[in-house]
Amino acid sequence: MLNWIRKRMKRNQRGFTLIELIVVIAILGILAAIAIPNVTGSMNNARENADKSSATILAEATQRAIIDGKITGTGNVDLDDLLSWGYIDKIPTPQYNTSTNKSFIVEVVSRSGSNPLGVEVYYGTGNGGSTKGEELYP
Repeated sequence: MLNWIRKRMKRNQRGFTLIELIVVIAILGILAAIAIPNVTGSMNNARENADKSSATILAEATQRAIIDGKITGTGNVDLDDLLSWGYIDKIPTPQYNTSTNKSFIVEVVSRSGSNPLGVEVYYGTGNGGSTKGEELYP
């Protein structure tokens, strides 16, 4: 009887050994350890690029308002004005590092040359996003 059981087990051995399962789990763990930081880094880069695009849109909208004569002096631009004048569809919010970057600050600055008014865009940090942070444009 015992010989019959041994022969039967050898003939119908199916499945994976414990060692094979451990090797597969280890390989999956290594792949996950490599892939997760790459995905996270890509997402942060995408958010940062989205903010730079938003800054460019705000700067171009401000430049159009300057050309149309709606903005004549230097200083901070109220984004609600750009919205009400139809230069932007909505006020963008920062996507990157939202714990410190609360808003965008658009500032019209005085420059020399043929274009006396220039536009700079910063992250708004601090309480309410009113303190200038990192420059995004130009």
